[in-house]
Amino acid sequence: MLILEEIWGTFQDTLLGHAALAVYLFVIMDERRWERLKKLPALLLSPATVTCMFTLMYLTSTLSSFFFYFLSMGAILLMCTLWVKWAWRIGFWRAFAAACMAGVFQVSASCMSRMLLQELLLPYFVTLVIFWTVIIVTAAILYKLRFGAWFRLLLEESPGQRRTALLLFGLETAMEAILLLQNGMEPRLLALYCLVVVVTVALIAGLVISLAQRIDDVRRLEAQQNVIALSELDAGFDRRIGEKIQASVQIGNLRVPQVRSLLLSKLAAMGERGIDCRLEVLYPVERVYMDVWDFVRCLGVLMDNAAEAALETEAPWVEVVLLAQEKELSLRVSNPYAGTIDPDKLWAEGGSTKGAGRGLGLSGYQRILAEYPNAVSSTSWAEGVFVQELSMGGRR
Repeated sequence: MLILEEIWGTFQDTLLGHAALAVYLFVIMDERRWERLKKLPALLLSPATVTCMFTLMYLTSTLSSFFFYFLSMGAILLMCTLWVKWAWRIGFWRAFAAACMAGVFQVSASCMSRMLLQELLLPYFVTLVIFWTVIIVTAAILYKLRFGAWFRLLLEESPGQRRTALLLFGLETAMEAILLLQNGMEPRLLALYCLVVVVTVALIAGLVISLAQRIDDVRRLEAQQNVIALSELDAGFDRRIGEKIQASVQIGNLRVPQVRSLLLSKLAAMGERGIDCRLEVLYPVERVYMDVWDFVRCLGVLMDNAAEAALETEAPWVEVVLLAQEKELSLRVSNPYAGTIDPDKLWAEGGSTKGAGRGLGLSGYQRILAEYPNAVSSTSWAEGVFVQELSMGGRR
């Protein structure tokens, strides 16, 4: 009976840890939809596997508890990584980074709860309430800080995904080591221990946000430099592609400099690649109803995808229409498309009309729009024409 109690206790503890890990995974992946909850039952394979490993160790006594601890930690990270890879349809290293990041927060909560349970001898139920209170409060703080958005930006834009994942693995291992340091600790050091845990987690979260912000700053600086460098294009745009556009629309209707410069540069680049460009700005565009650099990035993603798809047809063309109405701006980007489209896969992580692994821009586009409840996007295709639309309303 003692063996069964030990096994059941291990499964309960591991299941509780995985529940906390799942909460943090949804936070750091900036998940705002509930559909992915349907995939949670598959995560139960991880605590079940760890329990089987514990049973084997208990029966054979061939492994030291220290070695088993890190072996089980590695198994949990691997299985959680595979689950994240499957649930969010992302690559291995990005999934591994997410599992490690969630592990950092989960282990910190375990540090606090184990101290309360073992050192302060609080009842299990009270410890459990405190444990989940800590998780809910920290998850709320992370949402408030937009940690998930910053973390996803770091995963997408970081030049070395493997290096980022290994860095986070090192930080997660450090948290595990801090958890082990609690064994045999003198009561007078508990306050210092709590401070070390809190400060360490805060520094790790701050490091991730700082790295993501640096990437974001570089991205915005590049966009600004692009606008400045292409300002000359605006003045001399009455040659080649400029002649076609000026004949059909008043460029002066584009009164947001960043949008104007990006459109002109993208259309000029398309013209150089042999794409017939069509631009219509039916009424003066004074504002875009979101952060202008976020709109510029969304516009760039839609135009780049349209250009790549158009080039796969015999007569490539791209049409961009901007319609400004009262407190609303509508954008439509159209292009010919010769293939077939699976709507379920198009907006998945890495999905694209251009093949596997080439559509990260589209998923990033969706995450930008998730920050703007006044923005609505839609996609349609019929008779060989692919249309992407985006509407931004000034009303909240």
